[in-house]
Amino acid sequence: MRGELKLDVLTGDRTACAGGDTVRLLLAGGGQAVRVVRSLRAHGRRWLIAFEEAADANAASALIGARLIAHRDALPPLSAGEYYDHQLVGCALFDDAIGAPGGPGTVGVVARVEHWPASDVLVLEDGTLVPLVVGYEPRIDLGARRITMTLPPGLIDPRQGVSDR
Repeated sequence: MRGELKLDVLTGDRTACAGGDTVRLLLAGGGQAVRVVRSLRAHGRRWLIAFEEAADANAASALIGARLIAHRDALPPLSAGEYYDHQLVGCALFDDAIGAPGGPGTVGVVARVEHWPASDVLVLEDGTLVPLVVGYEPRIDLGARRITMTLPPGLIDPRQGVSDR
């Protein structure tokens, strides 16, 4: 009613903008827009954001599905063990369970990170999906551009762990 939009913040409880900031949006239809943040407030697990240029629900509806773009240098600092999506893109993914004795095998290279309801998911360049979950014991070394995990048999190659009966 007040032109507020739901905002899923992918930086935990930290936001990269505040009231009065000018932000860039990637619109759902593929275009871009520059808007001034009128207000930003927590609302349950999400945030509600309103823009000066969209003072009512009708004007705000044109922004549904847009993605707010923040400059990397404007992002808030993260705690140990937290990473931004762009930091993981380009990292090689290794699996402790495959490969040469004494060393993990290469699974692929991270093309993007998607945020699914159950977990974050690494999407590899070949389209393979790998959940980024504690159970797979992820070890991330940004300096080496490397993510090492212990993946269950059959996650990457469905023939793994299948017996010939």
